[in-house]
Amino acid sequence: MTKCLLFLLSLCLLAFVAFSSTSPCQNPRNSNRQVFDTLGRGINPRSNYRIASSLRGVLSGHVYLGHIPNSGASCPDGVFKYNSDGQRGTPLRFIEHSCRGQPPRIYENQDINIQFVGSRNCDNFINWKVGEYNATLEASLIGTRGGTIGRADSSWFKIVRAERGYHLLNCPGPFVCPNCALNQCRVVWVVVLDGRRRLALATRQTPSQGLRFPLSVYFVRA
Repeated sequence: MTKCLLFLLSLCLLAFVAFSSTSPCQNPRNSNRQVFDTLGRGINPRSNYRIASSLRGVLSGHVYLGHIPNSGASCPDGVFKYNSDGQRGTPLRFIEHSCRGQPPRIYENQDINIQFVGSRNCDNFINWKVGEYNATLEASLIGTRGGTIGRADSSWFKIVRAERGYHLLNCPGPFVCPNCALNQCRVVWVVVLDGRRRLALATRQTPSQGLRFPLSVYFVRA
């Protein structure tokens, strides 16, 4: 009887070790700190949120899905930010590459895709995708053309703690560099193009380019 119990215990232990060694939650570069919304609740990948600037005054405002001027797209295809807190942004979801716990949560320094929701008949224009580098603007604008959720052709992001709220980082992603350090990621900025504020990857502030700044954000449950 004792030998049977020991045998069964050893099987359970082996199963636990195997699960622990293969579980994506064990990635040493993933933080175990959850990302929280404005009410202090953990971000759930199955829920919808709005991204709001944590900065004040002229730097405030929600993020929204809008039409890029002269793009010719039949659907909204750009990621913009309002100039103030007076208008609500477009709801979106954060979709993790792996590690769906119970209950599922989004963690800092975790590879995620970002997807707008509620856009009818425009499913091909909802996933955040970094565009080509614009030398004149000295930035790569973020739009919603192309990219497949969970695949190598999509744009991958991480959420990290900022002085006020969080920063969004664009990173190589789990297919190109699953263990990349944060210094290989780029911070999402706000730049101004054609009088509207766009989300983009930029590296510096220059007077000739007008208002542009690294974006710090909060997450508001939609």
